[in-house]
Amino acid sequence: MCTYLYNRFARSFAPKIFLLCTILGSPIMAMGLDPSETRFSPDTAALYQRVSQVTPPAGADVLFVDDEETVVFDGEGRAVRTRYFLYKILTQKGASGWGDIASSWEPWHEERPGLRVRVITSDNVVHLLDEKTISDAPAKESQDNVFSDRRVLRAPLPAVAPGSLVEEEQTSKETAPFFGAGSVERFYFGSSVAVQHTRLVLDAPASLPLRYEAHLLPDLKPQREEADGRVRVTFDYGLLDAWRKSACRCCAVNQLR
Repeated sequence: MCTYLYNRFARSFAPKIFLLCTILGSPIMAMGLDPSETRFSPDTAALYQRVSQVTPPAGADVLFVDDEETVVFDGEGRAVRTRYFLYKILTQKGASGWGDIASSWEPWHEERPGLRVRVITSDNVVHLLDEKTISDAPAKESQDNVFSDRRVLRAPLPAVAPGSLVEEEQTSKETAPFFGAGSVERFYFGSSVAVQHTRLVLDAPASLPLRYEAHLLPDLKPQREEADGRVRVTFDYGLLDAWRKSACRCCAVNQLR
């Protein structure tokens, strides 16, 4: 479990972000893939070979290599979020279950998300997401008495089959803070399949004090850097076993202004 807070003003009613992460798993060293070297690397053959050297869990349908999110705040509390996934399809079942991309957004305070996808097949052929296949439709709310302008972008991934290596990147940008007094969000560590490496990066102006603490993750050692008037905190974690039904691995983020 990890907790972080960010105060926009040093007053009792200051805006805050509260992050609660509950994770149950046995951490090991991260697999050593530097994101700056692997994200949409032009050397696709080297990337494919590097991922293929990782031994997948027995019976796995997907080798989930990287799950990364970066959240960059401005002085008004608006955020730019970038989420990156890297995974390899191992079976036909994996291809069926991981064969599309989706991203929700709310036009009243967010720009339309950017979607970037690259699929590298075992013969080193690169397939990019076809923009014409992206649908943008109103989201179906889970409760009848909830009304919003929330929408969902959805698209099928190209050339997904056993042996395919998939990279996804979703970018969203707020045009206004979600809520003037604060907001709540969650970052999940882990998945229904084992995850080799997870990284969460928080980047904020130094004038917005960032506080955090870790619980139930003794091996999680956040790295804090400050330069050029900004603070950057990185939570980096290695192997996480697949979720059990009774396990809750999530990070809840509260902004209270």
